[in-house]
Amino acid sequence: MSFIKNIYKRFPSISTGIFIFVIMMLGSFLRIQYLQKTDFPLNDGGMFYTMILDLQKNGYVLPFFTSYNQSQIPYAYPPLSFYIVGFLNQFLHIDLITIFQTYPFFFNLFSIPAFYFLGKEITRNYRQALLATAFYAILLPGFEWLISGGGLTRSPAQTFFIISFCQYLAFIRTKKQSIFLLSILTAAIMTLFHIEYCWMLVFSILLFSVNSLSWREYLKTNICYLIGIGIFTAPYWATIVNYHGLSPFLAAFSAGEFNIMNSIGRFSLLVFTQEPISNYIN
Repeated sequence: MSFIKNIYKRFPSISTGIFIFVIMMLGSFLRIQYLQKTDFPLNDGGMFYTMILDLQKNGYVLPFFTSYNQSQIPYAYPPLSFYIVGFLNQFLHIDLITIFQTYPFFFNLFSIPAFYFLGKEITRNYRQALLATAFYAILLPGFEWLISGGGLTRSPAQTFFIISFCQYLAFIRTKKQSIFLLSILTAAIMTLFHIEYCWMLVFSILLFSVNSLSWREYLKTNICYLIGIGIFTAPYWATIVNYHGLSPFLAAFSAGEFNIMNSIGRFSLLVFTQEPISNYIN
């Protein structure tokens, strides 16, 4: 242990990089083992597969509806991943199944070093950040739903959420406008991958900035932040509103298990990790 400490004291950045690389390799091994369960995209990848084909057939103009199950489902899902995967398939001739299995995996893998910088920004302690990153890399909720079929949108959104939130915390600490703009840009990209992550990001920035800014700064900063995201994502949401009105967005916040009060309750009771050990400790 003393030998490792001496190495870190002499070469802190190199040693941290080595530790993160090792953590990534461990996380990569666990994720590959999970992906080997099936040759087809796991869970809810079928609809996304169809939506990409719909987008290609429509000349990369957003269709009104997806042909999935012939149910007249509005094509209102944030489409950035569909565009990227569609281009990779059509112009680089990469098989769609291969993309579905590797695209979420690599985004999720690169979320591991991003998580380290977020942890360091929160704790201001590299040891605690490395330990948190190690747990993030190996715990099942950190990758199970992010590298499955539906992870095509969730995985990049998760990674950009971590980057955006990290930049926001850095802005609070430094007050640099360039960092604030970078946080807005990455938050907009996150939204174009998966709109529900906006709820998590907004909740996080409001919670973490309440004790760091004056009330005037708090209101001004966060209002500008939300307006900035709205401006950068306008081509997407304006098109959907023009096609279908506000109903797809309103439905998104009442579908599945999404419920604001339920989310607050789970957060307060610390039962949101889905890990038996942490729930047992609680």
